[in-house]
Parts: sequence; structure tokens; C-alpha cells
Amino acid sequence: MLIENKIRIYKSCIRPILTYAIETTADTPKTKQKQRTTEMKTLGKICGYTLTDKKHSNDIRNICGIQNIVRWSRYRRRYWKDHVNKMEEDQLAKVAMNGQINAKHQPGKPPKRWCRGSSL
Repeated sequence: MLIENKIRIYKSCIRPILTYAIETTADTPKTKQKQRTTEMKTLGKICGYTLTDKKHSNDIRNICGIQNIVRWSRYRRRYWKDHVNKMEEDQLAKVAMNGQINAKHQPGKPPKRWCRGSSL
């Protein structure tokens, strides 16, 4: 199989799985490192390189023509934010992003909804 076909499969199937729900989660150094590691393992396999070949990550990305997954994730997050900002004010995604909650919640323990030993 040609490298170009493998890269198309990576872009259409694997990268969306790696970045699933990235638009709504926080970036931490741990998640960034996991994304980079997984991306480079996958791209190395696509190009036929192993760790013993000592090929730099940037070189492999240039060969494949792939953008860094962390940068791509940032782009997707900005795209999602712009998309939500264009929504109506009453849509759930916009309400969740802005943190507007209309329901009242009493502080403390929730009310008891069942009783032990009662028969129906």
C-alpha cells in the first residue's frame, strides 16, 4: 500500500479518534505527550521507521506532510469555539460553554426519595 493512501487513512480515521472530544477538554502536558507519542508511533509505522532508525519527529512529519497533532488540536478547539459562538443563546452547547444554568439547586444532601422497608 502506498504511503499516500496510509496517510489518507490516518487523517480520516486515526487522527479523529486520537482527538475525540478534544474541543471540550483541557490541555494538560500529560495528554499532549500521549497524543504526540501515539501520533509518532503511527506515522513511524506508516513510513517504515523504527526507534532504532533514530529519525527525528519533524522529519517524519515532513515526509508525511502532517501537522503536529497538538497544533491541529488547538486549531480544532478554536474552530469549535467559533462554531458555538455563532449558535443561538438557548442552544445547549452555548449554554454549557458560557456556564449559564437556570435551574436552582439546594445546597447540601439531596432529598431522600425512597424509604427502607416500605411495601407497595
